[in-house]
Amino acid sequence: MKSHLNRAALSLAAVLLAGPAFAQDATNMPSTTMETYNDWNLACAQVPTAPPPAAPADPAKKDATPTPPPASKTLCEVSQIYNNKNAGGGEVARMSFFMNPNNKGQVDAGLRVLVDVSFEKPARVLDADKELLSGPFKRCAGKYCYAVFENVGDKLQALQGAAAMAFEYPVSSGQVIKVPMSPRGLDKALDALKAKQQ
Repeated sequence: MKSHLNRAALSLAAVLLAGPAFAQDATNMPSTTMETYNDWNLACAQVPTAPPPAAPADPAKKDATPTPPPASKTLCEVSQIYNNKNAGGGEVARMSFFMNPNNKGQVDAGLRVLVDVSFEKPARVLDADKELLSGPFKRCAGKYCYAVFENVGDKLQALQGAAAMAFEYPVSSGQVIKVPMSPRGLDKALDALKAKQQ
C-alpha cells in the first residue's frame, strides 16, 4: 500500500544523516512516498544534498551553460511513530531505521523525542529487561532531540523477535520514560529498505 506523507516524514533520517541543513524539521523536506508493513512505515524521498548552483552570468547567450539541477539523494526510513492522544494526537516520539550512506550495507537506527531529554544517559531499546540497543543523544533541533544507534545490523534479528519490545530515554527531571514498541512488520519493512537502498 502506497500513499503520500507530509514533508516531515523523513526528518529523523535527514537530520541524522544529511546534517544541520535539515534541522528545521519540515522546512526543506520534499513530498514523500510511504509503504506500510503492519506497525511500521517505509518512507522514501529525494533530498537535496547541496544548494542549487549559481545561474549563468548571461542566460540569454546561446553558448551559456544551462544551470544543472541541485544534487540530491534518496533517503529512506523505516519508522514507528508514537502520538499522545491526550495532547491532540501530536507526535511525541519516532523510532527509525535507515541505511548509512557513508558505510554501504550498514543499518543505523535513531530515536526522535520531544525536547527535555538528559544527555547524561543514553537512550535504549529493550526486550523486557534485556538491552538490545544503546545510543547517545546527538543533538536537539526545533522541538525534538535525536539519539542515534550506530551499526545495528547484528541486532536486527533480536529486535524482530522481541516479545516485550520498548524504548526508554532519560529526561531532565531524572526520570526515565519507557514506551512500548511493536515488532510486527519490522522484518518485512527492513527487507524493503535494504532493497531500495542497495
